[in-house]
Amino acid sequence: MEKIVNELKILKMKRDRKELQKEDSLRIEYLYNQYQELQHGH
Repeated sequence: MEKIVNELKILKMKRDRKELQKEDSLRIEYLYNQYQELQHGH
């Protein structure tokens, strides 16, 4: 869970600097879905 949050923070910083790549967007989507699943799993 913590790893997901940390990676999302890093990707958010990249997005803020307009440095996101296409694969970063896919990664964000994937991580966000994982995060949602973990949230609802508890």
